[in-house]
Amino acid sequence: MRPSCRPLLLGLLLLGACAQEGGRSVPAGSTPVQPRAIGGAETVVQLPQAAALQRAAKVLQAKGFTLDALTTPGRPIEAGSTESTSPDWATCPKITVRDEFSEAFRSRRVDASDFETRVTVVAVPVSPGETRLVFRTLHIGNYVNSFTNTVQQSSCRSTGVLEQQLVEAVRAAP
Repeated sequence: MRPSCRPLLLGLLLLGACAQEGGRSVPAGSTPVQPRAIGGAETVVQLPQAAALQRAAKVLQAKGFTLDALTTPGRPIEAGSTESTSPDWATCPKITVRDEFSEAFRSRRVDASDFETRVTVVAVPVSPGETRLVFRTLHIGNYVNSFTNTVQQSSCRSTGVLEQQLVEAVRAAP
């Protein structure tokens, strides 16, 4: 085969591989894998930056979040859940917990017993009287390892429900 034909043949093989339908099959009984993402939503409010951040802080506190003590005017707001979080806010996959003290390396798959939520609110001025508020959430699932009676943590996928609730609450606030 001539060397000038090799790139053409390689390109055709790659194109054929991409055109195949289906892909890999998933083994029966396996847990579908979901990408673990930070949830996010944003809105533009007709307020200066400082007033928009104050409104967002009030909405977070009304939802049961505690603001970090280091929050200063003009800086992003960081808040964490203190009460029970809604199961509608995130989907936590099963994880495998192991008995590290066993010679047989026992393991089992467990569901999250609950999860914690962290929210970051960033305010970006659009104009002197408008501010874009960006809400980012991070959900961390708590899993009990029944072999060691310890809690392990893993990230969970946001459903977008909390972010939309926060956006709607900020828009509706007086």
